[in-house]
Amino acid sequence: MSQSLVSIVFRNAPGASEETRRRVREAAEAIGYVPDERARVLRTTQSRDIGVSFLTNQPFHSRLLDELYSAIDGTDYNLVLSARSSSRDEVTALKSLISYRCGAVVLLGATLSGEEISSVTAGVPVVSVAQRLEAPHEWVASDETEGFEQAIGHLIELGHRDVLFASAPGSAGAGSREQTFKAVAKRLGISYRVESGGLSEEEGARLAEALLDDLPSSIIAFNDRAALGMIDLFIRRGVRVPEDVSIIGVDDSEVARRFYTQITSIGQDTERMARFAAEKAMLRLQGIELESAPRGVLVPTWFVQRSTTGAARR
Repeated sequence: MSQSLVSIVFRNAPGASEETRRRVREAAEAIGYVPDERARVLRTTQSRDIGVSFLTNQPFHSRLLDELYSAIDGTDYNLVLSARSSSRDEVTALKSLISYRCGAVVLLGATLSGEEISSVTAGVPVVSVAQRLEAPHEWVASDETEGFEQAIGHLIELGHRDVLFASAPGSAGAGSREQTFKAVAKRLGISYRVESGGLSEEEGARLAEALLDDLPSSIIAFNDRAALGMIDLFIRRGVRVPEDVSIIGVDDSEVARRFYTQITSIGQDTERMARFAAEKAMLRLQGIELESAPRGVLVPTWFVQRSTTGAARR
């Protein structure tokens, strides 16, 4: 059985009968043959691979990855993953995707600047998710105005007159999220302040510890994980949630929906964000640039009330 015949069958190219294709696939299955994707990339002039950089410790990124796989299901495009972690930085993850010869790259929660990304990608199309990048890169992000308006409006209806926003400096989208919070809080006339928190339960708990001597009426955490850390610390220190302090997270994630947490949260539409990102990447892989298509796409957010918000303490 020739190598060229096997190649024709596994590429679904013309040149072999149905009977031949059946025999080739049966033989391949019998010996456990798996097509070499790296070799395929090297042999073809046009990559069908979409590289994805993501954080290993972010449930939000896991949800986006699930939706990206759904978005390319039924197409002949593939995802190539490159993780970022405490021991593997963003530049390393990105260089790995470029060395694999991915035809386009999707960055989940990028923290590099557009200039830094360009210096690594060298012309490979880039789509950023959750972080807005300057041209020529494209991006998809949440329009958090509606979610914050509903969340802060909800707090005002409950009698709250002040709210603290726990930001996460240095993380993707932190600047725009903080600006949106401030703009909405000013417009709705509620007193506010901003403190540095973080993305994790540990960072949320650390900020909650610092707030014990000057407890705000309500808090909006940067994400649901940080909100969970705050709730845990407060409860262990005898601070009641929501009787003493109301807490709202962001993402409407699995963390917020657990039956024993039930965190009030601002939701992000990961399905639409991933679909838009995948569509942009696939268009670039086809060499298509639509002049009418926006470089950036904003996806609406929403508000979900659960058990961690209540009437303001007297």
